[in-house]
Amino acid sequence: MITSQQNPRLNFLKTSRLGYIGISFGSLLFSVINFGIEEGNVFQIRWFFLFPAILLILGALSNFHERKLWETSFFFIMSTFWSILCFTWTHNVWDYSIPLKGAVLKMITGFLVLICFYLALIAGITLQSNKLIFWMTFTIALGIFFTILKVAYNVNSVLVGLPFLMVFILSFYIWLALFLGDLAGKYVLPFGNPYWDWKKIKLKLS
Repeated sequence: MITSQQNPRLNFLKTSRLGYIGISFGSLLFSVINFGIEEGNVFQIRWFFLFPAILLILGALSNFHERKLWETSFFFIMSTFWSILCFTWTHNVWDYSIPLKGAVLKMITGFLVLICFYLALIAGITLQSNKLIFWMTFTIALGIFFTILKVAYNVNSVLVGLPFLMVFILSFYIWLALFLGDLAGKYVLPFGNPYWDWKKIKLKLS
């Protein structure tokens, strides 16, 4: 059991409201990046789907310390929901020419990538430097390896090429989240204000 005295950066998960702020903006950033990649031009984003996410984030930030846990969770869940809508829209999930099975698969994929981003963000904040460097190196190496493999063997089939591409994209997101989490743990979170009472939530960190 690693305590906050042994690793002060664990205090983030106990005392800082910036965790929710980072997750909310990370969710919004996730949507923007996906729109830019899919459309080929970030200025062609369908902003309509981003407005609710922005409003939810601003609403959650106002009078944050006066809110209860369930209210905060509501804002978090709703901003995530809108981000998933952004992902599914950009990948033509709502195109009726695409089979329902493929649409559901894309929605599940987007949700899993989003969850991986959140977990990596928390890991980047809480992990010790040596473990953090290892995982950052591993994820970027994994992405490069699969990219080279795809190009070298000219893998264009959906069954093989698509998983290769997904591994590359996922590794990039995880690396980015670890990097942002590390920066937040070093330079931002020491100035956070106490909010969460993890004893009541009974959350244990190992």
